Amino acid sequence: MKCANVKSIRSSQPGTGSAGSSWWKRLSQSSTAKSMVMLTLGSALLAFGLYKHKLLGPTPALEYGRQLAPQEIEGVGGQVLRLSEGSWYFLMSASTDDLALVKYLSQLMEGNGLHFKSFQPIVLIDDEQEPLTEFEFRNFLTFPVMALHTFPHNELENLGLHGHDRAYALISPSLEVVFASSFLQTNDLRLLLEKHLGTERQGSVRALEPGDAFPSLRLSQVAGPALELHVPGSVREWMVFTAQCITCSLKNQMEQLAEHQELFASQDGSGEVAVIFSSSFDEYDLVAKLQQLRLSTLPVYLSASPVIGLEDPYLQKSLYVEDVLVVDVDDGGRVVEIRGFSEVMQGLRAAGSTR
Repeated sequence: MKCANVKSIRSSQPGTGSAGSSWWKRLSQSSTAKSMVMLTLGSALLAFGLYKHKLLGPTPALEYGRQLAPQEIEGVGGQVLRLSEGSWYFLMSASTDDLALVKYLSQLMEGNGLHFKSFQPIVLIDDEQEPLTEFEFRNFLTFPVMALHTFPHNELENLGLHGHDRAYALISPSLEVVFASSFLQTNDLRLLLEKHLGTERQGSVRALEPGDAFPSLRLSQVAGPALELHVPGSVREWMVFTAQCITCSLKNQMEQLAEHQELFASQDGSGEVAVIFSSSFDEYDLVAKLQQLRLSTLPVYLSASPVIGLEDPYLQKSLYVEDVLVVDVDDGGRVVEIRGFSEVMQGLRAAGSTR
């Protein structure tokens, strides 16, 4: 029985009979040949890759301690990425949604808080979301930015920039990378420049007081009804959101403002209330948040620069206890009173409850 079972099993395999032996043999030979060809091809490609890696070396990384060589990388349209000894460079590769750092660097370069000696920003932007010209105009940048895709891919890789990955690097006058990271915040940039460039504040920042002129600002309207800002007395109260984050520390104040916007709009028939957001805010994020909150009764503006006298452009924070301030002004644009948002809201609620 045991031998019979073995014979039965063997006879059931394909190709053991006279009729099936030929096609099974051909199939086996064909599969084996294909496997051998694929294995040989794979081995050849692997060997070539290892040879190329040994010959050319691995793709360099933009990392701390790396010594760069003086170089010029030419892009389409006459753009040139140039590194030469004798100057500090801040190299940044990002996209148009990485706005906060670009705007802060622009403000520092404009002289609002830092003094630079032989310092040059090199900002490469992936402009798939928005054309660079519109990006520069919308954010009032004080230095040009360059389109990432206009430069040869292989030369950017040799520099250490890889595709759409974010990269930030501070390069010394000897072209040594003294800092490199894929993540950087505005405060990190300030501390970095303080440490390596010895930058310092240009004088102290004085807070606004009653009797001072409200600062002259270049404003772009992002929501609400339009106002004739140049008409004396057209605005009696400015509500200023100083340099902070929409989705974190100022989220609660924005929600309260949206909930009680009718009270602000109707509390004083002799003048208007307007809202200003500091230049540190991203316009796209701000507009999206305003639409989400349905804040449309009040005119809302975005400043092109920090609101001097209410916030510290160097540290990017309010000069007062609160981050949201309400400034009463007279017909001539002079400051009458400065109050915190919580105090104003408390007064509005009390007035609303007695009506």
